[in-house]
Amino acid sequence: MKTTTKITLGFIGALVLTIVVLAIVIVVKNQKAKAKTPENDTPLKADDVFDKTSSGNAAAVTDAEVDAADRLAAKLYRDMDGLNLMGHDIDLYEEVNLLSDRELSILNAVFNKKYGNGETLIEWLDAESFLWADNFGLDTLVKSIINRLNKI
Repeated sequence: MKTTTKITLGFIGALVLTIVVLAIVIVVKNQKAKAKTPENDTPLKADDVFDKTSSGNAAAVTDAEVDAADRLAAKLYRDMDGLNLMGHDIDLYEEVNLLSDRELSILNAVFNKKYGNGETLIEWLDAESFLWADNFGLDTLVKSIINRLNKI
């Protein structure tokens, strides 16, 4: 075998090894970031999210409903925040889709207040890519959630 061929094969092998190592580092770092609790993970109360003086309907929202929505919003935030190479948690989006309109409305308000960073839950969902192979059908499910949010 010629020396040039050996050098070329060695270079290609080193390049492939570097790419594999970088991919593993990115995946591990991404998973650690998703496991981390968001900085603004202080519990919310109904008064923090809803102005009870302006809406009679908001006055009926309880702290327990906001707490449940807050926990779900934190899961959504961790699932959508940052680079998502490992796919999304389809069970999480199925749980969101099964919420009543009232619960979905509360979730929307909590997410927007706590994690939106100037964007709405609809914008977060719309900007996320749900087309990975292991998320077959998740794109349709998320579009259904977005449609429901737009109607509320």
